[in-house]
Amino acid sequence: MIDPREPRLTAAEATRNFGRVRELAIRAPVVVTHHGRDKLAILSMRDYATLQAGPESPGDTVQRQKLMLILDGISEGYVSLDPEWRYVTINRVAELFLGQPREALIGRILPEAFPQIRGTRAEAQLRRAMDHGEEVSFDWGSLVHRGRRLHARAFPLPAPSGGIGILFSNLGATERLETQERLQRTGLRHLLAELPGWAVFAYDGDGTVMQWPESAASVLGWTEAEILGQSIEPLFTAKDRAAGRPWSEMSAARRDGRSDDRIALLHRDGAEIPLRSILLAPPDCPGDFLRIVTPPA
Repeated sequence: MIDPREPRLTAAEATRNFGRVRELAIRAPVVVTHHGRDKLAILSMRDYATLQAGPESPGDTVQRQKLMLILDGISEGYVSLDPEWRYVTINRVAELFLGQPREALIGRILPEAFPQIRGTRAEAQLRRAMDHGEEVSFDWGSLVHRGRRLHARAFPLPAPSGGIGILFSNLGATERLETQERLQRTGLRHLLAELPGWAVFAYDGDGTVMQWPESAASVLGWTEAEILGQSIEPLFTAKDRAAGRPWSEMSAARRDGRSDDRIALLHRDGAEIPLRSILLAPPDCPGDFLRIVTPPA
C-alpha cells in the first residue's frame, strides 16, 4: 500500500524538475501522479535493494544485534554510511563524538545532519572512499566539539549494501600536548621573550591551529579560545586565499625546510597587518608548521 504521506508530484512537475525528484527520492519514495491518480513511484537504489531483499529475517536481526554488541564495545567511534550518504550504523562512542543519539541520526544524510562538513578536507577524503573505493586516513577537526582533533580512517564496504565505514578516535588533547612540548624544546618561547613584537604560532598540515601563544594574540588580536582548533585561512587576505597561498607556503616549507617572505595577515578587527613571515617545517615535528611573524624593518 502506498503511504499517503510520501511526496507527490505531477508528471509535468517531475519532467520539468528532475533534480528535485532526485533529491526527494534519496529521502523517501516519490509518487508521480497523472490526472490526480498515483501512477509511478521513484525510489533510491537503497530502497530498491531493500525491496528486492524482502523483509529482514529473525536470523538477520540476531546477527545485527550481535554486531552492535561488538561495535559498542570498541574504544573507537564507528559509523557506516550507505551510497546515498545516509547513516546506517553508529556505535556508542560515535554518539559521544557526534553529540547526538544514534536514533536521531540513523537514516539522515551526513551533509544535512552536519552541514559544516561541506567543502572541508574531511568531505573530500570521504568522497574518495565513497566514489572511488579508496581506503583513506586523515586528521580533522570535530564537527561538534570545538578544538577537538580526530583521526579518521574511511574504507569502502562490500556489496550488496556498499557505502563506507568510518573509524575515528580523539587526538586533540594528545596533539596539543605533543606540539607544546616540541615548541618548548625548540626554545622559541624563550627567544620571543627577548624579541618584543615577534609572534609565533603552530598549525598542522590541514591548516588547523594547534598552538596560539600570547605573542600571537598580541599581534593579531585573536584569543587562544577563538582560534585554537580553527583553520588558518581567516588569517589570510581574500586575495591570498584565492591564490592558495596558505597551502603553497606549506609546500615550499616542506620542500626547503622554511619559507621566508613578506605577507599581510588579517587582524581580528579585519585590518591588514604587513609582516615579515618565516614558516618553518621542523624535521623533528613532521607534518607540523611554525610561523614566526614580525613587523618589517
